Amino acid sequence: MSESSQHRTGIDWKQIDAVIFDVDGTLFDHLALRPAIVSRLIRHALTSRRGWRDLYVVFVFRRLRNRLALTEADGIGRRDFEETAKATGVSVTDVKEIVTRWLFQEPLRIIALHRFQGINAFLAALRERGIRTGVFSDYPAEDKLKALGVSVEVVRDASQAEIARLKPNPAGFQRVAELLGVSASRCLIIGDRDDRDGEAARRGGFLFLKKVPAKRGGVIGTFANYQALADELKTTPGIM
Repeated sequence: MSESSQHRTGIDWKQIDAVIFDVDGTLFDHLALRPAIVSRLIRHALTSRRGWRDLYVVFVFRRLRNRLALTEADGIGRRDFEETAKATGVSVTDVKEIVTRWLFQEPLRIIALHRFQGINAFLAALRERGIRTGVFSDYPAEDKLKALGVSVEVVRDASQAEIARLKPNPAGFQRVAELLGVSASRCLIIGDRDDRDGEAARRGGFLFLKKVPAKRGGVIGTFANYQALADELKTTPGIM
C-alpha cells in the first residue's frame, strides 16, 4: 500500500463531504493567548474600582460553564449567565458585560497572532474539492473567525437558541451538519479535545480528527500542521 492521506491520518478523504471545525485550540493556540488575557485581567483587578469583582465573575463563569458542559444542561446562553449572577451576587446584565469584555472581546485584539499556520490553505483545498465547511464552538465564533481571517459556510455556537448546549453534547455539530446538508457519517469534525470535540463527534456519528501540538504529531487520527493536511488532501487519488 502506498503512503496516502488515509495512511497518514486514518481519514479516507474520498468519503468526506464536509468538515466542521472547533475554534479555540483548533484554529488558534488558545494556550499561548491566555497568559496575555490573564495579565490584562489581573492588571484591571489591581487598578479598577471593580476589578476584583470582574476577575471573580470571570472565574465563576468559566467554572460553572464547565459544570454545565459535564451535566449537559440546556439553556446555554441564558442559564450560564443567570447561575453566575446568582453565585456572585452580580446582576445578570453586569455578568454579561464582564464576560463579553474579557472572554469574547479582549482576545480579538491579539488572536490573529496565535492563528495556526496553513488553515486557509487547507480551507482552499477543501473548497477546490467541493468539501463543505462549517464551525461549531462552545463560545461565540463569528468575531473570532473575522479576526483570524477565516471564512466557512456555516457558523454556530452553543449560546444560540437552536442549540443551547455545550459539547460533549452533539447537538451543535448536528445542527451545523444539517445546515450544510450532509450526513454525519460523511462529515469530519476537527477539534483539539477528545473529551469534548471527540466525544461529541462519536456520539453524533461523525468522524473525528484531533489537532495536536507539533511534538505529538504523526499518530493516526491526529494531525499537527494544517499545511501538511492540505498537501495530504491534494494528493488523495480520486478527489476532484
